[in-house]
Amino acid sequence: MCDPDVMVSVIVLTYDHAGFVGQALDSILCQKTSFAYEVLIGDDASTDGTGEIVRAYEQAYPQRVRAFVRTQNIGPTRNLYELFLAARGKYIANCEGDDYWCDDRKLQMQVDFLERHPDYSACTHACRIVDENGIELKGKHLNWVCTKKEYSLTDFRGCYLPGQPATLVHRNFFLDRTHDYSVIYQANSIVADRTIALILAAQGRIRRFPDVMSCYRVREGGADNATARAFRDNLDVNRMQYEFTCALERYLQEEFGLRVRFPYFKYTQRIKSWIRRGIKLISSY
Repeated sequence: MCDPDVMVSVIVLTYDHAGFVGQALDSILCQKTSFAYEVLIGDDASTDGTGEIVRAYEQAYPQRVRAFVRTQNIGPTRNLYELFLAARGKYIANCEGDDYWCDDRKLQMQVDFLERHPDYSACTHACRIVDENGIELKGKHLNWVCTKKEYSLTDFRGCYLPGQPATLVHRNFFLDRTHDYSVIYQANSIVADRTIALILAAQGRIRRFPDVMSCYRVREGGADNATARAFRDNLDVNRMQYEFTCALERYLQEEFGLRVRFPYFKYTQRIKSWIRRGIKLISSY
């Protein structure tokens, strides 16, 4: 249920982020806004003490922070879905526990835009890529992020997002019970950013600002986020990508009546899957 006293619900997903989550939360709590916002932290049964840090922030900021510390791991997409259901704000912002914001006017700027432009479902911005210590990794870029000023459903193409998740502020679509959004965890147990991008693009345009207002942390060995782990751990990641994309196509058709297809992306995933299987077969001899 929407709370008229809360303009934004900031959702923070955490799992074994003990060394980083404090910086993420501090960057959120220092935002300068003309409105009230809440912070919902979902710790997915961390094993490194992240849960204790999260509870400490809830005790320090009881009027603003709500901690959801899981005793059993439910997976990132289900964790996210449960936080969406609990969000009371008109808008939702995101920041995973190992990322952080670097502009204390970020929320105000993005909410002001959405308030003035009701035909937009969301807005994003540029981000800085940093290492474990917060040092910028110059020359790095995210090849799965669309850098167009105006993002629409046709820009998705199977894998392109309107922005890195910590850059996103969107309307709280869970306040509208017209659609079923459980696809967020049903389509894939690990990856949710693509599903959310499609849900938002199906309901309006998305604006991207050139301002750098958040930092995306790349940890040792590469990007340590849910998508990266899924790709690393799945023996046939390309088949997973293909089936995930098919599920998203079906969802758009059944839920929004939009017959949108991503044939080129699915084709490339099928080809890569066959190549991986061939290499595995050859190596087994």
